[in-house]
Amino acid sequence: MFGDSTLNTHPSLVSDFLSFDTAFPLFVADCVPTNINLSNTASLMQKRAQALKLFPRGTPKDKATANANSVPTTFWTIYHLLKNPDAFKAVKQEINQHLKFQSLKKANDASWTSEMLQKCVLLDSVVDESLRLSASSMLLRIAIEPTVLVMDDTTYHFEKGYRVAIFPSLGHFDPVLFPEPNKFPYDRFVNATQEQLDAFKPFGMGISMCPGRYFAKNQLKMFVALVLQHLSTIKLAPGSKEPTLDSSRLGLGVIPPADHSIKIELTIHKE
Repeated sequence: MFGDSTLNTHPSLVSDFLSFDTAFPLFVADCVPTNINLSNTASLMQKRAQALKLFPRGTPKDKATANANSVPTTFWTIYHLLKNPDAFKAVKQEINQHLKFQSLKKANDASWTSEMLQKCVLLDSVVDESLRLSASSMLLRIAIEPTVLVMDDTTYHFEKGYRVAIFPSLGHFDPVLFPEPNKFPYDRFVNATQEQLDAFKPFGMGISMCPGRYFAKNQLKMFVALVLQHLSTIKLAPGSKEPTLDSSRLGLGVIPPADHSIKIELTIHKE
């Protein structure tokens, strides 16, 4: 994901990112200074930092959260595809049908549009199903007036100023809404019901719902499509262990794997 040229210039980038990612809960808790010297970072990251300055409403934590969620979501999406051969085959066929082959070395006229990506409904479903299983955002609200909330025949009273924590990810595992919630049917969201869509909240809810959710999903879909186009025989290595969720990240967005050493075997497409 970082690119060979960037890693050759900054060989410690991956380990530095993993160190940052491990400390992410401390950033959320305001325990780590967020003023970082970018003078020695890759030009891509410097330009990104400059671009983010154009959006003054975003805090440093907001900007860090984007990467902290995109990377694990991409991991889980590719992992589930590798673990489910039928899903891998179906999604790869869909990509070949709707997305022209993209060179990684030179510019071409095969740019992918949002309309092309929208046609990849199975790829979209795989991303959503991966998010359903790994998204874990805690939403915080403050009652601006005395409020009564009734849930499952239980009445809750909130006085003005009360802080309320909402954990919508619990609904992602409701067996009534999502039959066999711990399994991964890759086409679950192709014909999702309105009830399922209402319960599916990986990007938050209400006025604070992530404004970049469509961009983020397109970014994920494009990266996964590139992987399937260029790594023609990618597969899990024999004996690979089932990755587990890092429980220390509950409530802080998409949960990364607890183990960063999942192994794959691959053959790179020769352009």
